[in-house]
Amino acid sequence: MKISDNIFSVTIFEVADKVFKVSIGVVTTFFVAAALGPEIYSSIAVGLAVMSIISMWINSAIRVPFFQNIDFALFSFILTFLFLASLIAMAIVIFRVSNDLLIENVLLIFIVASFFKFHNILRLDYEKNLKQKFFIVYENLILFIFLIIKIILTIYYKDIKLIALAYLFESICVTLFFLFILKNKLKVDRSSIKKFIANSKEILNSNKFIIVGGFVAVSYMAIDTVILDAVASSQEIGNWGIAKRINQLVITLLVVSSNVFIASYLNNKESIFLSSSNLRFIATIFLIAISLTLSWMLFGSHLTVFILGSDYYVSYEYLRILCISWPAIAINAFIVQYILVRNFQSVIFTTNVLLFLSVCFFTTEIYEIGGMNLVSIFMTSLMIISPFLLLSIFFTLKKIKT
Repeated sequence: MKISDNIFSVTIFEVADKVFKVSIGVVTTFFVAAALGPEIYSSIAVGLAVMSIISMWINSAIRVPFFQNIDFALFSFILTFLFLASLIAMAIVIFRVSNDLLIENVLLIFIVASFFKFHNILRLDYEKNLKQKFFIVYENLILFIFLIIKIILTIYYKDIKLIALAYLFESICVTLFFLFILKNKLKVDRSSIKKFIANSKEILNSNKFIIVGGFVAVSYMAIDTVILDAVASSQEIGNWGIAKRINQLVITLLVVSSNVFIASYLNNKESIFLSSSNLRFIATIFLIAISLTLSWMLFGSHLTVFILGSDYYVSYEYLRILCISWPAIAINAFIVQYILVRNFQSVIFTTNVLLFLSVCFFTTEIYEIGGMNLVSIFMTSLMIISPFLLLSIFFTLKKIKT
């Protein structure tokens, strides 16, 4: 099999995997949110946001060195970054503003669940050998089983602590599955650990853009929910969580389409990245994004009330603003692929850091000025300027290098 065919095969299965996972997450969210109501669901929304931030930090920190050599101090990386992540998690629990002990317990459960998300790293061995089909099928089967469990718990018990525990055991079961499959590879070698310690500075320095960039790329999309939880009402957070969940589904579809595009580009060995056929594909995705935006503006209110109930009508209003950025996100996804092909990871790193800092420093102030609607406009504006920011930084650095 040709290398380009391998890349295309891997990408197709990764795309299917991501879409299926996000779809399961959205279905679970709809059932849980509709049964619990916005105020109670807000705790789940914050927990999911915290879990995505911590788990992404763990995975982005471990992924590059682990991918370079799967037998190279596996446990040292996992244990080191899990320990650091636990410190951050405990800080979140200690300083989080809330007098509700139940909410604190639910958040703590989600934090613990995030520690078991490093199973995404364990699947890299099979991805390198094009055996990821095996992982995808069984992993998603486990996720589907827990989808049923969460729905049953929601319908019969409506207990957010039980639902949070279901998320925890889901992460544990998937990780145990990977550990069982790779049990022969998981060996602690003292010489490897010593070698890692001796070369850790060089490894981390050479991959700092990917490690830090991967963390902030997800964090700036989720950190707003955690920040707003300290100032906004539970009703607002619950509706905001639904809007962000649907928004995440659309963003995933647009981003994975760019992955298919780059895989097709490499598979066909085209010499021109922006050829006429590729531009037609980009234009098609852009038009689809516009169609999704218009469809949500026209029919989103009826769909939201039908699936979730009238209590979540406000989430439609939030997403009616956020959806304006979907065409820009579609273009942004292809620009990212264009930059990656030219090996300018520092551009993506710089852009993500700027967006992350903007969300951290301005979200609270913007909410206090104009409430959640103004926050929606702020987040939409960041998404719209993102492609222009990417291109401006890219051409600036390219000019400096030349």
